[in-house]
Amino acid sequence: TSSHNYSACLRTAEALGIQSVWCVDPPSFEHDEQKRAVVHGKKSWDADAAELKEHVAFAKYSAQWLSFRSFSSTGDLVAALREDGREIWVTDLSQHAVSIEDPVLSPLPSKVAIAFGTEFSGASVELLGAADRRVYLPLHGFADSLNVSVAAALVMKQVLD
Repeated sequence: TSSHNYSACLRTAEALGIQSVWCVDPPSFEHDEQKRAVVHGKKSWDADAAELKEHVAFAKYSAQWLSFRSFSSTGDLVAALREDGREIWVTDLSQHAVSIEDPVLSPLPSKVAIAFGTEFSGASVELLGAADRRVYLPLHGFADSLNVSVAAALVMKQVLD
């Protein structure tokens, strides 16, 4: 679910020592819980709800150590990133993207924001349009994509190394 991915991304950022996490429209955990009840039926709803509450708790625990900001729109996020002097890198699977391993990305800018889209549709057109760089994580197997929280973890680790 989106709440699982959201909390996993927060926990990973905190574990890697990334201080600032900014989000557009964080997922509604209550909406996610209701959606799971409809999809899975009442029988599994109780177990799913308990699991979801555990993920929310982990996210809240990690978030207490992060400088967290949320924005109601992509435009507001982009404006705040520009005002803060950050270069914006957006993950993208298009031909316009550069491998996150490419030496052209070194040295890392002093202030960079790496943006991830949703697992289903990727980054929004607006966010891609604001990108100073579009980056992708090269995969060496047969899969052409990863779960967004796994991809985010690998990209964050690659950038920090």
